[in-house]
Amino acid sequence: MTESNSYHIPDQDKTIIASGYHKNFRQDEYAFGEIISDIDYGRRIREGDRLLNVRYIVESILHENCDVILYKCRDFFTDSIVVIKAIGPWLRENEKEGIIKHFGDIRNLVHPNIATFLTLEKNDAAHEYFLIREYIEGEDLESLLRHSENERLPIPETVRLLRQVAEALDYAHDRGVLHRAVRCSNIIVTSNGDAKLIDFLFGENELGTQPDQSTYPPCFKEKDHDEMNRKWEYKSPEQWDRMLALSDLDIFECTDEEWTAADAKGKTTPATDEYSLAVVAYRCLAGHTPFGNAQGFREIGKKTLNDAIPRIKSLSRASNAVLAKALSKKPEDRYASCQEFMENLETALKPGGLSRWWQNARRMMSFFG
Repeated sequence: MTESNSYHIPDQDKTIIASGYHKNFRQDEYAFGEIISDIDYGRRIREGDRLLNVRYIVESILHENCDVILYKCRDFFTDSIVVIKAIGPWLRENEKEGIIKHFGDIRNLVHPNIATFLTLEKNDAAHEYFLIREYIEGEDLESLLRHSENERLPIPETVRLLRQVAEALDYAHDRGVLHRAVRCSNIIVTSNGDAKLIDFLFGENELGTQPDQSTYPPCFKEKDHDEMNRKWEYKSPEQWDRMLALSDLDIFECTDEEWTAADAKGKTTPATDEYSLAVVAYRCLAGHTPFGNAQGFREIGKKTLNDAIPRIKSLSRASNAVLAKALSKKPEDRYASCQEFMENLETALKPGGLSRWWQNARRMMSFFG
C-alpha cells in the first residue's frame, strides 16, 4: 500500500471533512472515524481532501451549481471510483425520511441503463445525506447536445439513446419506482455510447419550491440560475401544480394543514416520467425545450400548465402529434408507457412514418368504435 492511500496523520493540525467544508482540529483532538460537529466554512473541498470518516479521497469536482456539488472520489477500502453527492440540509424531516425509503427502492434496481447506487451516508454534524453511486465514464446528454451542431442529435442517435432510457424507466415503474427528475443532465452517455439514468429523486430540492438561498454557503450565492431554469423546463404539469402551490407558502410560517394541502397537489405517476422523457426527446430534436424561451420559475410553470406545445417545424405532422400526446397536460392522455411513446415516435420519424402512423391511429379509432 502506498503512503498516499494510507491513513497516515501528519504531526501538524489535521483536517477532516464533515460536510462540503473543512473542520480544522489539533492532533490531540483526533479520534479515528469521528465526524466533527463544528463545521468550518472557511474554504471549499479540494483535490486530495477526504470525505466521510476519511474513507473517500476527492479526485476532482465533477459538477457544481447553486444547490448541488458532485465529487469524483476514490474509495480507500475498495480502490474504486465513485461519485458522492450531498443532499442538503434544507429538507424537512419527513422528506429526509422519504429519501431513506426511496434509496432502499432504487438500490434494488439492476438494469444496464440505470446507474448503480451504492449507499446513503448520513452526516449528523451537517444534517446532510451523502448519496454514493458508481462513477460512469462518459458525458451527460445536456453537455453532449451543447457541443453538437444546432444543439441537436441525429434522429437515429436520439431514438437509440431514448429507447434505452424508456426501457430503464419502464423497468423502474414496474417495480414501483418513479424517477421524477428525468432531464438531459441526468442521462449519461457512456464511453461505449449507451445511455444511463442517474439521480433518481435526488437531483434537486425535493421541496418542490424555489430553494431557500439562506441555507447555501456564501460562495454559491452569486451563481446564476440558468441551470436551475433548465431543470424546471423538464417538469410535468402535475409537478408544477404542486411546486407553484408550495412556492406560495412561507415554509417557516405555514401551518401543517396548509403545507399538507399544497403538498397533496399534482400526484406523480409513471406518466410524469414519460412527460419529462418527451421533453428530452423534444430537446434532442429541436435544439431546445418546448418552453426554453421562458424566464424564471413562475413563467416556466405557467407556460407548462397553460400553453400549447410549439410544433417542431423540421418534423412531420405525425412526429409532432406523437410528441404532443406524450406532452399532454393530463397524465391520462399520454401513452401507457415510456416504451410505447418511443415506439410511436420512432415509427413517425422514419421515412414514410406519416402514413404508418395514421394507419395505426385509424386502427385505434376503429377499435374503440
